[in-house]
Amino acid sequence: MEIIDTQIHFGPGGIDKVIGAMDGVGVHKALIDEYWGQGINLPPGYPLAGGGFRATAPTAEIACAQHPDRFSYLLRIHRLDPEVNSLIRMAKDTPHLRCLRMLVALPGENEMEVFADGGYEDVFAVVEETGKPLNLLVMGQAHLLARYAKKFPKQRFIINHCGLATGMPTQEFPFGEPDIAHLDKILELAEYPNVYLQWSHAQRLFGELTYPYEGILTHLRRAIRAYGAERIMWASDIGGSVTNDTWAELLLYLLHSTELTPDEKEWILGKTAKTVLDWD
Repeated sequence: MEIIDTQIHFGPGGIDKVIGAMDGVGVHKALIDEYWGQGINLPPGYPLAGGGFRATAPTAEIACAQHPDRFSYLLRIHRLDPEVNSLIRMAKDTPHLRCLRMLVALPGENEMEVFADGGYEDVFAVVEETGKPLNLLVMGQAHLLARYAKKFPKQRFIINHCGLATGMPTQEFPFGEPDIAHLDKILELAEYPNVYLQWSHAQRLFGELTYPYEGILTHLRRAIRAYGAERIMWASDIGGSVTNDTWAELLLYLLHSTELTPDEKEWILGKTAKTVLDWD
């Protein structure tokens, strides 16, 4: 079984270290979201007039050039970038670029209001033309994706981080109180065949912070019933997680689970990614 991690973060100087960790954990391929851990809209990239941000991926491009059999990457795009349409069209023919990503739910921005009002239709139309999948961070508001999934049936939408958000930190939940009830709205989106679910940060989002995170599998089983394992992909988000779980823990609780069938594991841990991201 080929294991593909659909979101990891690292920056300059990290390529060899990550390759070694992948070999040690048993991850065959990884999709890089280059992020240097210094804030959402900070390097690599630069701010633009009008509030936009243009992300770059220098380390990811080098990693993919040196290890094309192990890495591909995604590129963050921002609606307020005056050249956003050009950047999207360029992505179509960029080697190793498998996916685009938009961070709709960002602190200090009103993008979620724009998203709710249909203000992303123009940019989504351009993305659909390229045929590239689109990863969306819409924490706690993923149900707003329904209008777009219906309008752009050919566009593959990937809901980032289970589509969930957490509330205020408490003594019991130091990383935020889970909002498990919102999962119902995430599962309703399964009616749209062009919507996929990225299973990441589940340990934090469901408040199961101790390996092997046994309570998570109940929620994953609900997701499988709704979407099917062939529309769910795993990501560790290693390098971006605040809970300090190890890469091995984030993989093995699924790989060693007795509650998932071998076929479900094959899809969630790799086959879905190969299919959705055109990564063969």
